[in-house]
Amino acid sequence: MQAKLRSVDCVMEIHDARVPLYGRNPNFSHLNPIVPMVRDMIENSNRYHREGMEEYNAMIIGIPNVGKSSFINITRAKNLKKVTSLKVAPSAGVTKMVHMKVKISNYPIIFLYDTPGILTPRVSDPTAALKLAVCGSFPDHDVGLMLIADYILFTLNRQKNYKYTSLLGLEEPCDCITMALTKGAIHLNKMQQQRSMALESGLHKKPNFEYMSKMFIEKFRKAEFGKIVLDDLDQFTQFEQCNDDFELKENEVFEKSGNN
Repeated sequence: MQAKLRSVDCVMEIHDARVPLYGRNPNFSHLNPIVPMVRDMIENSNRYHREGMEEYNAMIIGIPNVGKSSFINITRAKNLKKVTSLKVAPSAGVTKMVHMKVKISNYPIIFLYDTPGILTPRVSDPTAALKLAVCGSFPDHDVGLMLIADYILFTLNRQKNYKYTSLLGLEEPCDCITMALTKGAIHLNKMQQQRSMALESGLHKKPNFEYMSKMFIEKFRKAEFGKIVLDDLDQFTQFEQCNDDFELKENEVFEKSGNN
């Protein structure tokens, strides 16, 4: 990615609206203080004032599974009427490396680089990790299907969103994921046979928790329970205020250092 930056005119960060606070890599934040310096560099650079400049290169960045490749494909289809160019999937890790640039516009000529999703080396906040897992930023099997489904159920109940009850055949909301998926498996006839030495027949039926968890997670990710924001927006407002205060102080330091 760093090797490509020298040929890039613009970097765009794609955000997941479900996690406006936790869905950003902190390495990409706090950029405002350097904007004045970058603007001056651009104004004084021959690269951006040469005659006959006919094409521009941009790079897409963001956390895993945020939709970077989908953004490129949609933009390309809209502007060039071209079919899908980059492989996409509803899971993290599809883009393994920085791709060759893909044209998305003829007038002006614009190319985009797709990049692998980038997370911080270690997500120390368990709540943040669960929110990112719900959005598919980690492979589901690394976190656990039942754990992801449990956090989705917790979120829906906390927001008083009970649309899941009709899906699972529940008469009322439920705060136990095991009970909810068990009743859902019975309602949808998603039971599986399991051997048991305690029974004469040797077999008994149990809920297919793997299927039910995957189905429950998929319904959430497809927004079939509605458009859900996982982050606390009040907390997000406070975070933005702190961020603004931080950047204001950095700007003051930047201006003082420039005057010396």
